[in-house]
Amino acid sequence: MAGGPNFPQPNRPQSPLLPSPFTFRETLVLNRVLMLGSQAQTVIGRPILPDAVVHAVVEEHYRAACMMPVS
Repeated sequence: MAGGPNFPQPNRPQSPLLPSPFTFRETLVLNRVLMLGSQAQTVIGRPILPDAVVHAVVEEHYRAACMMPVS
């Protein structure tokens, strides 16, 4: 087993997850790309790929409001 079991910590402070700053069908341009892949090959940057750009579109938001522990 890689890690130990997780136990709830009742005295740990909680903070709400912030909503995503992106809207439905918004186009994002990601300029700092760590890895690209296809069926034929995978390219990994050291630390990033210098000329790679990824264009992405927000299709849906499915994360409901919840609480997460504060480190």
